[in-house]
Amino acid sequence: MLEFYEKIANLVRAQAPFAMVQVVGRQAPSSSKLGDKAIVKKNGRMEGWIGGGCVQGIVLKESADAIASGKPRLVRIGKELQHHQKQEGVMEYRMTCQSEGQVEIYIEPVLPRPHLLVIGKSEIAKALVSGRQRRRITAPGLEKRVFLRGIHL
Repeated sequence: MLEFYEKIANLVRAQAPFAMVQVVGRQAPSSSKLGDKAIVKKNGRMEGWIGGGCVQGIVLKESADAIASGKPRLVRIGKELQHHQKQEGVMEYRMTCQSEGQVEIYIEPVLPRPHLLVIGKSEIAKALVSGRQRRRITAPGLEKRVFLRGIHL
């Protein structure tokens, strides 16, 4: 289990986009177990276990969509889905396998903070640099410095 969280920490340090995936609900029979976890990288590679082949393709698609949009989602997969009305942030799919079970999977994208490069020494440039911390924007090496034509002022 510790290895799973170390992989997450390494991806965050590398500022690589990925999605954390966890089984948050299930009805037997299902190969997924409550609490099963996986990481889905931007390239579509999955590390971990969240269920069999019928679930994996859906999770890869929804993880890619979550990474692209930056929005988390709950994915329900089952033979008999009970929510006929669409719910925001909830995606429902019919189970294509023989399993009569149902699984609910939460997908949360983890995206790197945006980078900001400010060139110039105008009041706007200064405001951008000073406001970047409130907006959680990374500006490597700037640390409230303003640049003019790539030269530190």
